[in-house]
Amino acid sequence: MDELCYWIWLSQCFAYGSTMPARLLEVCPSPKSLYEMDETERRSLGFLQPRDLNALSHTSLSLAQRIEQECVRYKIRILPMNDPDYPNRLRHIYGPPAVLYALGDVSGLDDEAVITIVGTRDADEYALTATEYLADGIARAGGVIVSGCAVGIDTAAHRAVVEAGKRTIAVLACGIDVNYPAESAKLKRRILNTGGAILSEYPPGTSASPRAFPVRNRLLAGLSVGVLVTQAPLRSGALLTAGHAVDQGKELFCLPPYSIFDPAYAGVIRYLRDGATPVFSPEDVLLPFYAAYSEKLDLGALSGDIASRKVILGMSSQAAAPKLPERQKSLQDAEKKKERLEKAQKNPETMFDELHGLVYNQLDTRPMSIDELAVACSLDAGTLFSILTDLELDGFVSPIGGGRYEKAEEKA
Repeated sequence: MDELCYWIWLSQCFAYGSTMPARLLEVCPSPKSLYEMDETERRSLGFLQPRDLNALSHTSLSLAQRIEQECVRYKIRILPMNDPDYPNRLRHIYGPPAVLYALGDVSGLDDEAVITIVGTRDADEYALTATEYLADGIARAGGVIVSGCAVGIDTAAHRAVVEAGKRTIAVLACGIDVNYPAESAKLKRRILNTGGAILSEYPPGTSASPRAFPVRNRLLAGLSVGVLVTQAPLRSGALLTAGHAVDQGKELFCLPPYSIFDPAYAGVIRYLRDGATPVFSPEDVLLPFYAAYSEKLDLGALSGDIASRKVILGMSSQAAAPKLPERQKSLQDAEKKKERLEKAQKNPETMFDELHGLVYNQLDTRPMSIDELAVACSLDAGTLFSILTDLELDGFVSPIGGGRYEKAEEKA
């Protein structure tokens, strides 16, 4: 049995996003040595819960063999954490994947000024145009663009880079062989043809699911030195990526909205208010990293593009003034959110289903980490990430760093 098979086995023992594989690798020489331990030896490690022991005992090595065979079939490369091409930046995030699956060139990412661009699927013309302009400029100046290959902002970022003939990395919330959305197939081919790569922690054949996206978003932030959000309402997965960026100590950039009253930009406004760097040109994104990546970046490549630096400001100034109903809707949405939060604080069982209420109530006395919540609620990491995503987007809980959450009321 080759070593890769044991790495895949470990990745399948626990939910995606779990910290357990990384913790086990700190005390075990290799996944193979962990597999060969009996239950008494595993218990002696001191931190494994009964369900963890059960997962290690009942996850079949034959499953890992089938996954490895599928990777051979699709020519997908398997990158365990000890592979030289496994991005070192990911080794230091919360819940690093034991294994990554890759197509294309993933070498040297730690030596690049990698910028992740994210935003809503339902993007407007202003955000799409600005995203293309910024992604194109960053790539031409030597940056590497990462995004999630979804419709909207993600596609605009990837497309601008491949049209410039530059390198971009797509990080999927499904298996690499799965085309989600369906129209992503052509874009994925173009990414590979221009020297980019497709990455996923999900093995071949894994369909996209709602819980997979918030788990995947930690990788989008983790690969980068900075994250740029170009459009996001308050309920947007892009904000989760932004939150991971803050938690990981990465730079956070936001495109200024064309209207402060447009709820489609409420999430961007929130982070701008909290100190994110406003972006009007590719230089605004790359300058903070120029000293560290001066051999990779060529800001002179943008010197002939001074006129187009006004694209964002120009579109913003030409945008129609916000209509009164639009402003009223924004204010009404904020008031409704405040009312829901107050109601939840007084009587949470009327606001949530059983699992959401269980997680929310666990935070009554103190902030808790994802691992603590998983144990207290008897939930796997994927389900817990999905629930915390819902609660965060609705304003009921807030991340406070280190994979820890608290009730929003505690920040009042």
